Amino acid sequence: MDELPAEFREILALRHQEGLSYEEIADVAQIPPGTVMSRLARARTKLKECLVAHIGRSALLSPPAFDVPVRLSAFWNSISVTRREYASQQNGMNN
Repeated sequence: MDELPAEFREILALRHQEGLSYEEIADVAQIPPGTVMSRLARARTKLKECLVAHIGRSALLSPPAFDVPVRLSAFWNSISVTRREYASQQNGMNN
């Protein structure tokens, strides 16, 4: 997380650690709700890129094998579609 820009860290923390809604985040950050949604999407993408760089792609293809807090589990599930799509693409390329 430290490698992310401050605006991305803030938006991820407000959403996934504090559990705030898009409207609540917009109020706190004093930005429009649409900006919250786009910034959150960009922050998640950047975080995934950082995770891949640090732990590798194979580690992102399976869920963690340890107990994680509910909010972290919700985040993990939010990127699961991307992980499945990536695995599907890799399988398609190998066939």
